[in-house]
Amino acid sequence: MFEFAAIIGSIIIIPIVYVLLKGNRPERRERQKPQPPQEPTYWKEMALYQYGEEMLELYRQQKKEDKK
Repeated sequence: MFEFAAIIGSIIIIPIVYVLLKGNRPERRERQKPQPPQEPTYWKEMALYQYGEEMLELYRQQKKEDKK
């Protein structure tokens, strides 16, 4: 009878002790570095695209002038 009570007691007590020892700490792999706030990139991309188009046009004009 004592063995049965010991088995049942250990089934109940071991998980409780495990949770108390482990605590609420998140696992290492779950931790993430705080990410910086995302800046709106649409306007930056559009500005770079327009700048690239202008540079390409200037390059083509220079190439035509060099051939002449």
